[in-house]
Amino acid sequence: MGIEDGGMTKLTIQGILSLITVLGIFALGIGLFFFNIATESKDYFVIILTLIIAKVSTIYDYYFGSSQSSAVKNETISNLTAITPIK
Repeated sequence: MGIEDGGMTKLTIQGILSLITVLGIFALGIGLFFFNIATESKDYFVIILTLIIAKVSTIYDYYFGSSQSSAVKNETISNLTAITPIK
């Protein structure tokens, strides 16, 4: 099931999750700087923001680091070595 038949690919789902994570950082950042948050709750927002930033770091390491090209290489090798049935 691919994009051409209306399904979502693994890369599309990863992109959507990445976008949601980045938007979460911006939303929490705006919440911390522009809205009046109770002092006792502010620490929780900072902890959550720190955890989300750590996840974004992982996402960027995958998409812009060697992991993505390695995954593409592995898929290419798998496709090239697949056994095709004899007709």
